[in-house]
Amino acid sequence: MRADPLNVSAWARALGLVAVTIATVMASVHFRDDDSGIVAATKLGFPLHETDPLADELARCHAIGMAALEDAACKAAWAENRRRFFGGRPATGQD
Repeated sequence: MRADPLNVSAWARALGLVAVTIATVMASVHFRDDDSGIVAATKLGFPLHETDPLADELARCHAIGMAALEDAACKAAWAENRRRFFGGRPATGQD
């Protein structure tokens, strides 16, 4: 038995595979790790590495584990993090 050269479903599968392969290659080229995004951000005036003291404190609390439950600085950092997340008013300490 010979294969039918006009087997449309086989050609469609092959064409679909080629299209997916091309899309994957194009996406990997587009999202590769280069400096084009960083350069564009600096030209727009965005800082490259903005440090957030709260993020540093939360990382410290995470690193000390269960001891953070009794740490006053960690409790304050968690309260500020909740306030930022839920969009509450700034803590004034007069509540």
